[in-house]
This record gives sequence, structure tokens and C-alpha cells, in this order.
Amino acid sequence: MASIREMRSTSPSNEPPAQRAWRSGWTVAIFLGIAILAAGSDLISKAAVFDWLLSRPQTVSKVQQIIDDPRVEVRSTPEFTRVVLQKAHISDRVSWGLSFTLSTNPGVVFGFDRLPRWIVNVFTAAAVVIILGLFAASPRGQTWLHVALALILGGAAGNLYDRLFSCVALPGLDTPICTHVRDFIDCSDVGYHWIFNLADAWLVVGVIMIAIHWIREGYAEAKAKKKKEHEEHR
Repeated sequence: MASIREMRSTSPSNEPPAQRAWRSGWTVAIFLGIAILAAGSDLISKAAVFDWLLSRPQTVSKVQQIIDDPRVEVRSTPEFTRVVLQKAHISDRVSWGLSFTLSTNPGVVFGFDRLPRWIVNVFTAAAVVIILGLFAASPRGQTWLHVALALILGGAAGNLYDRLFSCVALPGLDTPICTHVRDFIDCSDVGYHWIFNLADAWLVVGVIMIAIHWIREGYAEAKAKKKKEHEEHR
């Protein structure tokens, strides 16, 4: 087995062939910049859409009608506020196949809310650490992988922020819905019945990009192995 010194001496450049991403300031800046943009776009879009739809006169009227219904017992609990939000169906069509519909999710994907919130938060924080570790351990030149990891990091950070700090208050109700993930992107017209947000979109895009990266890497390794075997048999 060749020594590290021998490997460096045969390298076409002066820098190690597998220099890690965390050693490159430019690579780190791009990675963190994309992650910040992903998280920022998610949080800004949530705040803007929720503020816009909750401030409309028709929203105030819908919520008031539900509260004034004699069959409804008004309670000062977050659970009641969430029920009112669901019954009010606060929505606005943007275009064919896309509407903005306000919803909150106390759990994770697809409305799954059986896990305790602290477990979800711990797993999310652990995922953030793993993503940072994968980036730091990856070679500097794998831009595709770095963008994918940055999108996943930004998406995870956006939803983690909601689980820790977000509050949604409805007009006429004193108790807000807190520490729920805010969702608003509604594509039910095209058959997708789960409401989601930009953080979810970034997570999905990042995972797909990583899958593509693995497929490409596997294909390249198989091709290189086949070429090496062919040269050995010549």
C-alpha cells in the first residue's frame, strides 16, 4: 500500500485529492448561503401568507360565525383554536392546481402526530448535526451534493423553528396555536391532499438530489471498475 507521502507526490496538484469541504472557505460560504436562503424563504413565506390571509375581512367573518354558533362551546385552548382554523378553511386560489390554505401540523410529515414533540425536535436537531457532518466529511468539489445537503439543512431548520417558536393567532380568539409547523401550499386540485410548506419542498428536493448523486456515483464507480478490469486483461 502506498504511503501518504507517495500518494501526494504522484498527485497532479499540490493539494490533497480528497480535500474536505470544511477546509474551503468558499465551499462553506456557498453551503451556508443556500441553507440560509432555504430556511429564510420558508419562514418569510409562512409569515407573509398567514398574515395576509388572517387579516382579510372574510377571514374575520368566518371565524366569528363559527364562534357565534350556539352549538359551539368556545374554549380558551390551542386545540379549540386549531379546530376553528380547520372549520374556517381559510384559503385563496393562486392558480390552477395551487391554492394557499392555512393549516398547522403538530407532528411531522403527512399529518403524523403520534410522536411526542420533544422526540421530533431531538430527531430534527440530530438530523441537522448529521447533515453538517456529511458536508464536512465530503470532498470539496462535490457541489451537487453540497447543494442537496444545504436544502435539507434549510428545510429542517425552517420546520424546527416553527416547532420551537411559532404562534398562530386567529381573530377573536385569545389562545394561539403555538409550536406547530405552519403549512399553506395546497395542491389538492391535482390530487395531492397534504398541505405543506417550502421547508417540506426543500427537504424533498434535497433528498431527490442525494439519490441522484448516489446513482451517479455508483454508475461512475462501476464504469471505472469495468475499465480497470478490461485494462488488466489486455
